Amino acid sequence: MGSKIQIKIEDTMSKTGKHRRISKVFVASRNGAIMIPKLLNSWNCSGIYKKGRSVCGYTDIEENHYLISIELTLNWRHNAKGYVNIIDFNNSKVLTVKYVNGKLRYVSGDKTLLNLAKASLDMVVGEALWKDKELQK
Repeated sequence: MGSKIQIKIEDTMSKTGKHRRISKVFVASRNGAIMIPKLLNSWNCSGIYKKGRSVCGYTDIEENHYLISIELTLNWRHNAKGYVNIIDFNNSKVLTVKYVNGKLRYVSGDKTLLNLAKASLDMVVGEALWKDKELQK
């Protein structure tokens, strides 16, 4: 039996357009299959910055699956920093990794899950190119 965990998905930008906040969530199995979770009971919530969109909701996590939460902040010089947190189905944090400009640094938790953190981060950083025209609508 799994458990419900509250999540936040965000893609917002500051009023000046110099900073952008990206928050994504993935679900991964122990064998490394990464997928996008289904949102249950979603609602609009406030993000870190003014422009853009932020959605909160719940998702179900089955046993032997992990929730991967990625939170990145990008500045106008294309520097990115943030954290990758991996949470198990008991809603306890099992790994925390810091990301700064293309480098991962272990903070705490189970080091055997580093490959899940890296694979999911590669998915986000690949699409996190600076797209200011898209958010200024």
